[in-house]
Amino acid sequence: MKKWIITVFAASIVVVSGCGAENNQKKGDGENPQTVVEQKKNQEMEQPKVNLEDIVYTPIDESKYEGMELEMIKLVNLYAKYVNTRDENKFKQIHRDSHFKLPNFKVSDMKVIEFHHMKPTQGYVSVEMTRARFESREIETDRPNFFIAQNKETKQWYIVDLD
Repeated sequence: MKKWIITVFAASIVVVSGCGAENNQKKGDGENPQTVVEQKKNQEMEQPKVNLEDIVYTPIDESKYEGMELEMIKLVNLYAKYVNTRDENKFKQIHRDSHFKLPNFKVSDMKVIEFHHMKPTQGYVSVEMTRARFESREIETDRPNFFIAQNKETKQWYIVDLD
């Protein structure tokens, strides 16, 4: 009975150590082994670096929209333009409050996802924004919601909030 338990235990150790060796791959330069999962995760995290001067924003096609939706798209396009040209004065003019600061990225693309919570003088537009951060020069995609409203007195449209 003891021999049988020892044999099963020894066989288990051999199987487990063999499975672990299958997942490990040694690097050619003698560094610590890294699992296939870790290698894939590292590759996914490494984004290609972009030259920020090469980024050119193509505005959302305004001819596809009318009325309030058109006014909202115009502001989204101006947002991207002023972010990319680093025009802080004009950037603040399209916001209702002047506390907004230029973000540390360049916009390369925006696609409209949807308009929602629409009322006669306010609503949200959700977009998919592709951008490159100044520090890392890596491309990332986000889905911000622009809350846009019309000033009742001046009838001018503003970006109220961005989340």
